[in-house]
Amino acid sequence: MRRGFTLIELLVVIAIIAILAAILFPVFARAREKARQSTCLSNVKQISLGLVMYMQDYDDSLPQTYYYRGGSTPLITWTLFSYPYVMNWQLYSCPSAGRSSSTYSANHTPPTTPSAKLDYGLNAHLASPYHGQAYSLAQVKYPAQTILIADCGRAEETTTYNGSNSWELYRTFHVSRFIPARHNGGGNMGFLDGHAKWYTLQETTGNDGVDFEWTIAPTPESHDIYFLRDGSG
Repeated sequence: MRRGFTLIELLVVIAIIAILAAILFPVFARAREKARQSTCLSNVKQISLGLVMYMQDYDDSLPQTYYYRGGSTPLITWTLFSYPYVMNWQLYSCPSAGRSSSTYSANHTPPTTPSAKLDYGLNAHLASPYHGQAYSLAQVKYPAQTILIADCGRAEETTTYNGSNSWELYRTFHVSRFIPARHNGGGNMGFLDGHAKWYTLQETTGNDGVDFEWTIAPTPESHDIYFLRDGSG
């Protein structure tokens, strides 16, 4: 005659399952984030290569971070210029970014100016209207060490500006234009030579803009790459 499990045996089995779950769930979560990190890195790589192709067509110069077309039309951002070289709006969205996407900005009518979620920022020291003409590739001393685009802490609209979002990386102290450590304590960055790489917080903040050319014009205000320490953004 078969007997059932005793209460103690059931409790032991439940305890074992709970212990295994506590051990395995974080492993699964890290594996899932690693896959997202790889997808994001691929996005950054493709966008970086697209921008490099853009430069080859436009005298080795990047598009400005934003541009005002005049009249009643809105400001447009660098993504509208880079899109023809990647042809995929989904590339501008990081799978680990926690914000909800915006379908359209407040200042344009679809579908003439397409819009999508944006989680990457362009290095404003390379392609900023504040400097007038954007820098050319020939003016950059270390292209392989100069950030082109990266995970961005506050960037939701791609092609147009509605007054509240950022689509550029500017200064380390800026409250809304930073690189968040949302991928296992690090962030994905694309460089001016077209390669892309993941860096930890320690790897980036240990180098300043003089010895390691994160920006085209290192200043006391822009020494390092600034990360959100909690990994959000």
